[in-house]
Amino acid sequence: MKYLDKIEAYLNGQMNEEEIRSFEAQLNKDSELAAEFAIQKFEQEAISLAAEDDLRGRIKSIQSDAKNSINHLVPKVISIRRWLKPLAIAASFLLIVGYLFESNKYSNESLVKAHYTYSSDDFLRGNGDASVLSDAKKLFDNGDFNGVIKSLDKVSPDSPFSIKADYLLAHAYFKKKDFQKASLFFKKIFVEKEKAGHLYKDAQWYWLLSNLAEGNQDDEFYNILSNLVEMKYNGAEELKNELNSIWR
Repeated sequence: MKYLDKIEAYLNGQMNEEEIRSFEAQLNKDSELAAEFAIQKFEQEAISLAAEDDLRGRIKSIQSDAKNSINHLVPKVISIRRWLKPLAIAASFLLIVGYLFESNKYSNESLVKAHYTYSSDDFLRGNGDASVLSDAKKLFDNGDFNGVIKSLDKVSPDSPFSIKADYLLAHAYFKKKDFQKASLFFKKIFVEKEKAGHLYKDAQWYWLLSNLAEGNQDDEFYNILSNLVEMKYNGAEELKNELNSIWR
C-alpha cells in the first residue's frame, strides 16, 4: 500500500501536469506499482457502478482476494497475466450480480411505478362549483376509474373545464393500465399549450410515463424528455439518467 497516496491522487485528478508525467513514467517502469494501480483503478470503477450496499461488499471482498493473490507472487517479478485473471473474474462477477440486483430496478415497469406520483388533491382548484368535476374526483379517489371515464366523457370540448376533464380522464385510463388511451389524452392537452396552462408540463411528463409503460421510446419521447430536463421539471433529469443506466 506504499503507493496508495500517489495512486489515489492520480485517479482523483489531484496531480498537476508535472506530477502526472512523473507518475506515468514510474508506472511504465515499476511492475509492482502497475499491479497496485490496476487493482485500485478497478475498485474505483466497480464501486462507482454499484448501487447496492451488499454489492459493494462483494466487490470489496473480490478486490481483497485479488490483491492477496498478487502479494504472494515473487517480489518485483509480477506477471501481468497472473494479476489480470482475478480482476477479470471480479469484473464478470460484478456484471452478473449487478444485473441481478439492478436490472429490475431499471425496467420500464419499475421506472413508471417510481415516477408516477399523481394526486387529485388540487384537481378542483380554481374550478368553482364544477359539480361534474367534483363528482369525477370522488370517483377517482374511490378507485372507480370506469365511473370517472363514464362521467367525464360527457364534458363538451367547448366547456371551460374540458382541459381538466381530459387530464383526469387521462389519469383514469393510466390507473386502468390502458396506457395507449392515457397517452392520447395527455397529448391532447399539451399540444394546445395556451389552453393547457399550468398542466402543460405535467401532461408532457405523464405522457412520457404512459409511453414508457407501453415501451414506446421514439425520437419524440426523448425530445420531450430533454425539454423537461431543460425546464428542470421535477424527476426529468433523474429519469433521463435512469434510462441511460448500464443496467438497462
